[in-house]
Amino acid sequence: MGRRDQLGTGTVARPVLDDALDTAARNRVCLVIAAAGWGKTTAVKEWAATGVTTAWWSPESSGDDAGRLLTHLVDAALPHLPGPAPATERGAICDWLRDLPADLHLVIDDLHEAGEHAVSLIADLCRTAPPRLRLVLLSRHEPPFSLERLRGQGKVGEIDAGLLAFDTDEIAELLDGALGDGDVALAHELSERTGGWPAAVCRAIESLRTVPEPRRSGMPTADRFHPYLAEEVLDREPERARHALHRLAVLGDVTSEEPGGVFTDLARRGLLRPSGTGRWALVPPLAEFLAEPRTVTPEIRTSLHRQAAEEDHRAGRHERALRHLVAARDTERCAALLTDVGGRLLDDGHVDVVLDAAALLGDSAGEAIALLVGQAHRLRGRWPEAAASWRRAGSPADPALAWRIAAAALARAEPAEALDACSAAHGTGTTSDEARLSAIAALAHRLTGDVARGREAATRAEEIAARCTPGSAASTAARIARAVLAAARGDQREARTAWFDAAENAPAVPLGRLHALRALHCTEAGEPAPALAHADAALRIAEKHGDPLLRAHALTQRGTALARLGRFDEATVAIDAACDGFGRFGTGYLAWPLCVRGDVHRQRGRLERARSAYEEALALAEPARDVLGTSAALIGLARIRAVDDPEQARALAQRAVDLGEHLHEVRALLTRGWIAWEAGDLEPAIADAALAAEQARSRGDEPGLAEALALTAVTSPDPLEHGPALDEAVQIWREGGFAVEEAQAVLLRHRLGPVRDGAGAVADLAERTLREHGATPDSRTAAGPLAAVARLAPPVALRALGVFRIEHAGLPVPRAAWQSRKARELLKILVAKRRPLRREELMELLWPEVDPVRAGNRLSVLLSTVRDVLSGPGPMTGSVLLTSETGTVGLDPRYVRVDVEAFLAQADRALQAHRDELPSATAQLLDAEAAYTGDFLEDDPYQAWADALADELRTTHVAVLRALTRRLRAEGDTDRVARFALRLLRDDCYDEEAHLDLVSTLLRAERFGEARRRYELYSKRMREISVDPRPFPGIPGNRRRTDTSE
Repeated sequence: MGRRDQLGTGTVARPVLDDALDTAARNRVCLVIAAAGWGKTTAVKEWAATGVTTAWWSPESSGDDAGRLLTHLVDAALPHLPGPAPATERGAICDWLRDLPADLHLVIDDLHEAGEHAVSLIADLCRTAPPRLRLVLLSRHEPPFSLERLRGQGKVGEIDAGLLAFDTDEIAELLDGALGDGDVALAHELSERTGGWPAAVCRAIESLRTVPEPRRSGMPTADRFHPYLAEEVLDREPERARHALHRLAVLGDVTSEEPGGVFTDLARRGLLRPSGTGRWALVPPLAEFLAEPRTVTPEIRTSLHRQAAEEDHRAGRHERALRHLVAARDTERCAALLTDVGGRLLDDGHVDVVLDAAALLGDSAGEAIALLVGQAHRLRGRWPEAAASWRRAGSPADPALAWRIAAAALARAEPAEALDACSAAHGTGTTSDEARLSAIAALAHRLTGDVARGREAATRAEEIAARCTPGSAASTAARIARAVLAAARGDQREARTAWFDAAENAPAVPLGRLHALRALHCTEAGEPAPALAHADAALRIAEKHGDPLLRAHALTQRGTALARLGRFDEATVAIDAACDGFGRFGTGYLAWPLCVRGDVHRQRGRLERARSAYEEALALAEPARDVLGTSAALIGLARIRAVDDPEQARALAQRAVDLGEHLHEVRALLTRGWIAWEAGDLEPAIADAALAAEQARSRGDEPGLAEALALTAVTSPDPLEHGPALDEAVQIWREGGFAVEEAQAVLLRHRLGPVRDGAGAVADLAERTLREHGATPDSRTAAGPLAAVARLAPPVALRALGVFRIEHAGLPVPRAAWQSRKARELLKILVAKRRPLRREELMELLWPEVDPVRAGNRLSVLLSTVRDVLSGPGPMTGSVLLTSETGTVGLDPRYVRVDVEAFLAQADRALQAHRDELPSATAQLLDAEAAYTGDFLEDDPYQAWADALADELRTTHVAVLRALTRRLRAEGDTDRVARFALRLLRDDCYDEEAHLDLVSTLLRAERFGEARRRYELYSKRMREISVDPRPFPGIPGNRRRTDTSE
């Protein structure tokens, strides 16, 4: 069935509502109940128009409405009953109506307007109506008589606002009829804005007539509906209902039911809607209307908030009670509630409401509340505000306030201010507050580098805490201080015991700080994996309890651990977040993540960005007397400046050593040693390496020991010492998970020698590892193992792929420097044979028809010439030629790099990755292909001794190209497939597989013209060698034209 909408623009089919009315009207009573504007009358009229026999009656404002109702009922029944109508006596009329041959539906419209006598008559009819008389009651409220007995007998059908509401499809149909636009998205938005309230929907659509397309961008307000709500809805509601609506408008959705089931009744009538399990909320138009300040007076709002506060307080919902009191601006009751339960509110995480209440109270808050507010600011990381509140809470000589003020200063990385606050306190040495005060003093002394006084304060904190309640926060603070000071002295055994003691029964937030501190010391002790676990534990606690400063510390330690593990990208994410956290609160601890940021940039060779981070960190840490941040910044900056200003680097490294920071002592000594080695000062470098190794062993700092071994190796004049020292360094870094440092040590081991079997492949893998982490092994970089790798790189490069050329120290060696063409040919032969050759073999290849004695003399001259031309100053002085007592001559890989060997090693790894279907295979194949810069000895192609290697190289290159084309074709990279297929065809124009790969790839990319031209060239090449070409490949999909010529 269709019914005309209230705009008169068309019909709206409402089959669900029609079926519901059919079902409900089969009962003796059908109650249609909803507030004004829900379309009760329209719905029943359209339903009655389907052929239902009805008699309509509406109350009038004066006269005997009961008599008129009886008369109207008789008149409606007369056409259906024989004989005359009885007198207007209720009983007689009811008896007469018992003979009705079919159902007659008496529709009472606006029942809520009926007078007393009419209501009495309607109530009697509901109870005693004859079988064929059905009553359809339309009302804005529950009838003024009880229907409960009839409901219990199943004789009442009900239609409420939920069934009368327009759904999205119906709204879309209305939009189409009114505007010619049944936009479902717009209909959905209207449904959300109106709750399906028919009157609100129709007024909204009427307002849209004036809105240009697209209408969704200019959805009008519901102002036109507000007068209707005021006059027809709210003004006609009883006081109890209006109070409930105001309560919802002011307090938001509620869970408790009003007395008498008011909320349930309002929901049936379309003024409320469910909002989750057991919760109620205003329908959107009413919520928008009542949100206007003029609709609910300030006096009503204040009264409602006070009433809600009292209810919540009695129910133990203190946080909600305080929010209501703040909204009511009831300062007296706010202060009382804060004093009573403020501590519990903070423990439960309700920090914001405490701060809101404090802002309301202002300076009128007492000392107890000021103490509480300081704690709230601390939990939000607002340490200056916390300290200011605590100073208002009483005398700074009170240890209970002094330790809090000192903690606020320490949280801002202001150890001097913290120590001043500690010294201002006076006590008996017996309270837990004094224990915490001494613990904070110990940490402040430690931050300034005064470990001795810090240890004294930590001992005093433990002595006082021992007299207090076991397991208290004071005991935890004292044990943390003892652990930190023990770690600072390098006493790892005592530190570990203190860490475990402190963790026992520690509250959550102190436990988070404990994890962050443990992460710091684990990283410095060379244990990044446990450090990462502790940092993550601290981060979880910080996020659970909303502690932003703890979160920043945890992120700093997480980033530090990840950086040590070579996970630079993840480290950068953590460090950036830590910098944001510290920067937001203006704390000097920002220097710590800045140093880690500098370390990551330094490892990746981004020296200017590293320098910027270190210099910013130094500017923050040094004025605050933060020796941890200062020493880390000096060490990083010294290593960076070694590249361009060695003297300044020496001075910075010396300052780091002079600071005497125990945790960084090994790193400072190594920094000074590396800088001295780069400057050619071996004696101080050797001394620093030995001292750093000694300190690292005593402290259990294994990564520090590994780096000291690397420095020892590069400063040692005895090559036999290189191998064992660097082997041990590699093992330490591998076991600790330091991938970058391990790769550096492997390369150092390879470049210092002696060379072992398979060392070249291992070195190639190490070099790739460094490149994957963003480091360039042979570039000039900051002082340290990687810089040593660069300085110890083989000085001679033999490039035999393409035109043969020789480079020394990065510069080409001119032909004129050789004096003899045979000297260059000697190097070519050694490259081609890929192994040491006996002198006799070389003589035969160079001078096949010359007397052996004369050839031997000539060879000696050539060998001397090669050594002279390719020798030079620097740490890698030596001969590119490796001779043995048995008379063999070969190339020494410590002093010479051969591009042929590099390509074959890269190609072998790439092809294996391709066979293993590794994700990195494509990148490795591309690297290998790029390393093939030309065929072997292109300028000397006809030497018999070069043929075998030339064929091997060409075959390997073809295999790399084939693997690349297959992988790139699978990845849909048409352009690169075409490029590499053409490269295959350049080497072999009859390569059928390459031809067809290229044609098929072009077809898949729908480059049909190119594909056809390449196929014709393929056919031509095949015919040249008397091979029948294969058919043109099928075009993918349904793009091939169907032949319709027949």
